[in-house]
Amino acid sequence: MRDSDLIRKLLKAGMTYRAISLVAKCSHGSVSAERAAVKREEAALKLKLAEAEEAEKKIQESAVLFPELSQDQAA
Repeated sequence: MRDSDLIRKLLKAGMTYRAISLVAKCSHGSVSAERAAVKREEAALKLKLAEAEEAEKKIQESAVLFPELSQDQAA
């Protein structure tokens, strides 16, 4: 068991894997695994944000093609 929250805070603070493993009382591998999990989560978030931006762009484009829809939404 590793203290993921502590490891993430220490990684964010810029500590080395070795120092984090000493403080969190875990292996270097656990620190590395947590860092990989953080990177996966960040990549998933970026993808989700990009998809949301694309959806917003499509909505705005549809308002240009169908101006009566944008007037109906304002009412």
